Amino acid sequence: MKFVLSTLLTLVSVAYCQQATVLHPKDKETKIGDGYKCYKNSTGIAKGVKGKSSIELQFFKNDNCDGKYYRKAWGTINFKKSFKYYSVKLEKHKKKKDTKSESVEEDTEESGAEEGVAEDDETSVKSVDESDTEAGEDDDSSGSEQNK
Repeated sequence: MKFVLSTLLTLVSVAYCQQATVLHPKDKETKIGDGYKCYKNSTGIAKGVKGKSSIELQFFKNDNCDGKYYRKAWGTINFKKSFKYYSVKLEKHKKKKDTKSESVEEDTEESGAEEGVAEDDETSVKSVDESDTEAGEDDDSSGSEQNK
């Protein structure tokens, strides 16, 4: 009985740790997560994320997390421009390794964002006008880059 209870508590605490919050315009928030997986049909406008640096949210422009993400973010960050998304995938954030030095150390970045390759077609995600969404600026301790 103790083993079952202990296992159940461990599973609940692990699932609880695999959560993040998507920040929306007008101070609205949506909690995402009960594990690392795709949250299909999760349409919204993201202006930032709030969570642990070990949790990564990948935003997609389709309903089922297919293909390359549109943007990913981890930690707590406000995007320079808000954008529309259609599904979100929660993953463990893999910190970049320093390959230039002999001793490989993990990067200490606590939050950041990066744009993926999103194909331009009729359903492509469009940035939302900042004046409509009150989106904030990226924090100095975070990064943002686009894959081409």
